[in-house]
Amino acid sequence: MAAKFPKISLGEGADRTFNLIALGLVALLVIGLCGLGGWVLFTRLKGPVTPQATVVAEVTPLATWTFTPTFTPVLVTPSPTPTNTPVVPPTTPPPAEGEETPTPTPSPTPTEAAPTTPQTGFGVPVLLIGVGLALFILVIRKLRTV
Repeated sequence: MAAKFPKISLGEGADRTFNLIALGLVALLVIGLCGLGGWVLFTRLKGPVTPQATVVAEVTPLATWTFTPTFTPVLVTPSPTPTNTPVVPPTTPPPAEGEETPTPTPSPTPTEAAPTTPQTGFGVPVLLIGVGLALFILVIRKLRTV
């Protein structure tokens, strides 16, 4: 005795077309997920990738000209004689015994503003266009059935 399956109706008219397109998209999604799962499964079954032996080319030495330096006399110039430059004493008196020496406080130096991350991609405008398109399709579909 053969098994009896229930009859599945896809609807009529525009509903039928919509249901067929939705069914096709779901089928494509399932096929893609199965393919992705198969790819992951087969790459894991192979095991870890072992590095292959590589051929390293060696450089063969070639006959080249060698440079032999020749002697060139170097002219020695006498260095300037030192002058007796007076040393100016410090303008602040040394700290008294038991006092701590003042430490200089660094002042903040102005720096350029840090560069910001450049804006890439389409972002919010494309998202808004997609939401608007989805709402438009829903409104048109409701108006069509009325």
